[in-house]
Amino acid sequence: MNKYILLSAISALLMTACVSRHEIIVGKDSNGKEIVQEIGYIDKEKASIARAKLAVNQINEGRITDAKKNLEIASDYDSSSEYVYLAWSYYYQSVKDEKNAVSWYEKTISLFPESGTGHTNYGSYLCALGRHEEAEEHFLKAVAIPSYSDMSRTYEEAAVCAYQYKKVDKAKIYFERAMDYGGTSPSLLYSYAKFSYLNNDFEKADSLMILFDKQVYKDNPAALLLKIKIATALGQYATAEIFGRKLLHKFPNSTEAKQYKKGEY
Repeated sequence: MNKYILLSAISALLMTACVSRHEIIVGKDSNGKEIVQEIGYIDKEKASIARAKLAVNQINEGRITDAKKNLEIASDYDSSSEYVYLAWSYYYQSVKDEKNAVSWYEKTISLFPESGTGHTNYGSYLCALGRHEEAEEHFLKAVAIPSYSDMSRTYEEAAVCAYQYKKVDKAKIYFERAMDYGGTSPSLLYSYAKFSYLNNDFEKADSLMILFDKQVYKDNPAALLLKIKIATALGQYATAEIFGRKLLHKFPNSTEAKQYKKGEY
């Protein structure tokens, strides 16, 4: 599961940090001065979510010890928060503790059966564990929830999972459903373009990468190499050469540049 996609699923709120057992910092004013509130006036639900978000950031930065401390504080503020359950699930997933990760995901969807995010995240994790049929069940449960809005992301995860297990037709259906729900995320466009290229639909791949470029303004080596492959497959050799020069100039030490030099693409 993409970790940045999970991070966006945990609502962003003001970060908080303890000053003493009586006061906490809840933000900064326009002059950069810390805003301090008495602990008795703090919304514990919001403080819990803020700590959970901070913990997820720290997990992504590799600061696992700090993340666990903040998750414990988040639980102290509000142990019944869906966001806390999601963050604990991600924590155990990140440290490769399968038993606890599965346990926390199961608790999350048991306590919050209408959590499309919970079902989606759990589905992605199950897919990574090789349990792709169970993963699909959770993806479908997520998109069946009337109040769930992030349908494109769930269908994208379902498509990627299906293709990993050679279910090409099903993957294409899920990719199209992700696009139907207004999917414009760079990860979706890139994944669908790569899928289309690998399945010889070069025109589709090219159109998706054009959309990708409208969302991403900075080049990256993986995208450039895919563009080279697509242009070559379409017989657009001059265009492929332009992308190749850009790849070698901007990312000379990348794996993709080395592959391009060797003609291994």
